[in-house]
Amino acid sequence: MEQLNFGFLDLSYDKEKDMLILDWSEDFVPEGKLKEDGTKIIEFAKKHKASRILMDVSIAPQLHRSNQQYNDDVMIPAITDEGIVKGAVVLPKKIFARLSLDTAYEEALSHLNHNTQAKQFENRDEAIKWLMQ
Repeated sequence: MEQLNFGFLDLSYDKEKDMLILDWSEDFVPEGKLKEDGTKIIEFAKKHKASRILMDVSIAPQLHRSNQQYNDDVMIPAITDEGIVKGAVVLPKKIFARLSLDTAYEEALSHLNHNTQAKQFENRDEAIKWLMQ
C-alpha cells in the first residue's frame, strides 16, 4: 500500500481493493493548508486512478471555511474525475464537525461525476463493505 502523510491527512492507495483512502486526523488544519498540499493529494489520486474512494473523517475537527471551499470546489472534482465510481464518507463523531460536513457533503455531491455513487456511514467497516459490493 502506497502512502503519503500530511499531518492532518494520511493518504493511501490500496491496490487490492482499487481504493483511494483519505484518513483525516484529529489535528486542526490551518487556514490555507489544504490548498497548499492539494496539488500533491490530487497528483496522488491521478497517479493511481482508483475506482473507489473512502474518506474517513470520523475523528476530524471542523474544517476552516477556506479549506472546506477548496475541498469542495477543487479537490473532490479533481479526484473523482479520475475514474471514481463509488465514494464513501465515514461521518465525524463530533457534533460541530458533523454539522459542518452535512453542508459540505451536499456541496461536494454537486461536483461529482454523474456516474459516481456516494454514501455516508457511521462505521468504517460498513463503508468498506459497501464500496466493495
